[in-house]
Amino acid sequence: MTPLEQASFGHGRESLRDRLTTLSPLTPILATQPVWVAAPKTTDADPAKFRTAGAKRGQPLALVKLKSILLKGLEATASLWPPIAVACNWVHQAARILNNKPGFELYVVRLCFQGLVAAMSRWQSHSGVLENSIVHFLKVTRSYWSGLFHCYAVDGLPRTNNDLEHVFGQIRHHQRRCSGRKVASASLVLRGSVLLVAALATQLKTFQPAQLVPTALATWQQLRSQLAQHRLKRVKQLRFRRSPSAYLATLEAKALQLTLLL
Repeated sequence: MTPLEQASFGHGRESLRDRLTTLSPLTPILATQPVWVAAPKTTDADPAKFRTAGAKRGQPLALVKLKSILLKGLEATASLWPPIAVACNWVHQAARILNNKPGFELYVVRLCFQGLVAAMSRWQSHSGVLENSIVHFLKVTRSYWSGLFHCYAVDGLPRTNNDLEHVFGQIRHHQRRCSGRKVASASLVLRGSVLLVAALATQLKTFQPAQLVPTALATWQQLRSQLAQHRLKRVKQLRFRRSPSAYLATLEAKALQLTLLL
């Protein structure tokens, strides 16, 4: 068994208490030490009724019973915890690899994550009732694989969808302050692929006029053609919403002209 698999499944020699301690923030307290909570301060209550016979002073009877109930519940559900431990261990390993606190290069992060994904795909049956969740995780990972590691090659590139939404929110905020409109402008909808890139690039550095001259004219003309097509579709949609009958009549006239030419 590889070190990755040993880390995922353990050696099978841990006791139930040791295994449960790694799963829930409550289990270390329940498994290793009594729960100490101050008893309610009342003037007419008898402190003796909050303690068991022979128990240490200050240990409430209600919390002792609660501890016993929780431990019995953990023992009754002991068979359900190993699959959860396997799945949680995989997810935490994925998070540690993608966080990349040591600052590894792109190819190192990709290689480590690829090894983890391969292990998850091979041993997914060990996740028990969570196997469908692991299959879904692998499916989503494969769909995002092509763009999953660009953030390790480009400094400052947002890593998550939440970070990207935050960037888009900043752009909408600046647009709203400049135009006074609460909704996105038509220019942002039509030319968003250009405006967003320009807005992000100008936050990183200041460009000189000579740098704004297009060098690849063919690419520049192709981009302008695509933006013009988007604008034409937007105009057609607007005409149809304003007068559907007139728009459809125009289409019928054009269709008749084409049939006459044939």
